[in-house]
Amino acid sequence: MIMHPKQNEIFAKRLKNARLMKGFSMEKLSEATGKVVSKMSISKYERALSMPNSTTLIALSHALDQPVD
Repeated sequence: MIMHPKQNEIFAKRLKNARLMKGFSMEKLSEATGKVVSKMSISKYERALSMPNSTTLIALSHALDQPVD
């Protein structure tokens, strides 16, 4: 998936905000995804260094009770 760097930053902020609103640490979010997403990957997503694939995005959205979009 090719995204503009600004989109990566927006996603990073939205992910972190959703995680914090849910009261999850990165480790707790990893556990909530059934370990589909590692703590290290979450850290990279939140720092806009990487973007999740569709399977990972769905796991994150379910764990955070957020829509995929």
